[in-house]
Amino acid sequence: MLRITDLRIRIFRNGTQIYGFGYDRSTAPYVRSPGNVWHFFASPGITKDDDIRLEISNVYKKVHYSSVNVLLNEMYSGSPDALYRMVFAKHGFSFVVGIFVFFLGLLELCTALLLVFLKRHKTKDLFYGAAFTISSGIWFSIQFDILPLLVPYPAFIGSLDMYGLYFMGIFFTLYISTYTTGRRRMTLMAYSIFQAASVIFVEARQLAGKIDVYDTSFYGSNILMGALAVSLLALVCERRKRRRSFSTAVLFSVLPVAAGGCLDILFFWGNHYNANLWTRTGFLIFVSVQWGIVVWQFKRNADAAAETQSMERALIQSRVAIMLSQIQPHFLYNALAAIKALCAKDPETAREAITRFSKYLRGNMDSLSHEPLITFDRELAHMKNYLYIEELRFGDDIRVEYDITASRFLIPVLTIQPLVENAIRYGITQKEGGGTIVISSAETEMGYLVKVSDDGVGFDPKRATNDDRSHVGIENTRKRLETLCGGSLSIRSAAGGTVVEIFIPRRKGQEPGVRSV
Repeated sequence: MLRITDLRIRIFRNGTQIYGFGYDRSTAPYVRSPGNVWHFFASPGITKDDDIRLEISNVYKKVHYSSVNVLLNEMYSGSPDALYRMVFAKHGFSFVVGIFVFFLGLLELCTALLLVFLKRHKTKDLFYGAAFTISSGIWFSIQFDILPLLVPYPAFIGSLDMYGLYFMGIFFTLYISTYTTGRRRMTLMAYSIFQAASVIFVEARQLAGKIDVYDTSFYGSNILMGALAVSLLALVCERRKRRRSFSTAVLFSVLPVAAGGCLDILFFWGNHYNANLWTRTGFLIFVSVQWGIVVWQFKRNADAAAETQSMERALIQSRVAIMLSQIQPHFLYNALAAIKALCAKDPETAREAITRFSKYLRGNMDSLSHEPLITFDRELAHMKNYLYIEELRFGDDIRVEYDITASRFLIPVLTIQPLVENAIRYGITQKEGGGTIVISSAETEMGYLVKVSDDGVGFDPKRATNDDRSHVGIENTRKRLETLCGGSLSIRSAAGGTVVEIFIPRRKGQEPGVRSV
């Protein structure tokens, strides 16, 4: 039994041919090689006194010494059953590892499809990783000698070997590109396109009858080594630039592959039999590490999804709480009572008050269905409707001043009103003769600043007020600012009044003075 890879062989005993392979056998269309196969023949019996001549000829222009070495190192004699058992005993475990890698790739592909079904983003790396792992599993299985023994199609196995090598390089580069940014990612994408173009060029030449795919084994190996080198360099630069944990883990998992590939290239150039031992070992380490990363990433995505759903529920509950906290029964009764009193003595003012009151109610109800962020202009208009009703009730005890120098920015819905309401209820209406509320906005280098200040009696901001609903409203406002726009809320209060500041950072890509909606 002989392990034959792209060779024609004749064996002569005492000048008489006792075996031949690759000369009279018909090959598959577009493939000149007899293929990649284990082959058997019945020996007529050979003694130490016989003159044995082994004639080996290469199918292609350049002699593939590695194929010759494989033949000389994998030549056995014995009964067929014993030879089968010997091959499985020698290469069976490695073959199982290759099949295991292949099924890992299929499992990774199913994971990526599941995430797409669940409408999770950023699954591109899983698809590229799955394609690379599947290609690696196929290539491993061929290199470990069992697949050529089980599949009786030599030309197919030979072509699958080379295409597996090409696609490993393509998907490996694409996979590594997902862990890089900027010019490093563009370089890896360009190299992937170059590899894909090489496959198309080889296939076109094969269909034209000029070459076949296995004639490019040396070229394909160099392209794969180039993919390793480019990917390794990109990861080193990415780590120096950003120092992300993912890129660091991937970098150290690529190092065994790069080292193994370099060693095997040296063995190949030195005409030593090695059967890509170190490349296979390096890729096995890489696939194992990447699968660990996939499991961790899947768990992180699942945790993030659960956290997102929890935040969405909290936001919905927060909106309901905001609406209920703004439309308080005592405010409704007092507003309606004030409008009723106006109907008799000042119908025009009463008509305007009803209009403002209905707009106020509509604004609160719309907060449940509108987008979470609105323009500051809309928020200010809603707050003025609220103040109009309060001014009807308290008359000259409430004085409002505005200092609006910036309004072209976004703010969470119903953010200003609870601050103004607290200023009225716990500040200026508790002071004899009332007081003044000042509402201001300004643009800073880092974002936007909104202030609501009053000259009322003040309070201790570290202690909750005796109105739990008001306290919950302030806390809801603070949390929504942090969650929806990365903002913050601070309160300063003393005997002479209270100042509440809201800071909203500038959104990414937004220039000063430019509105981003």
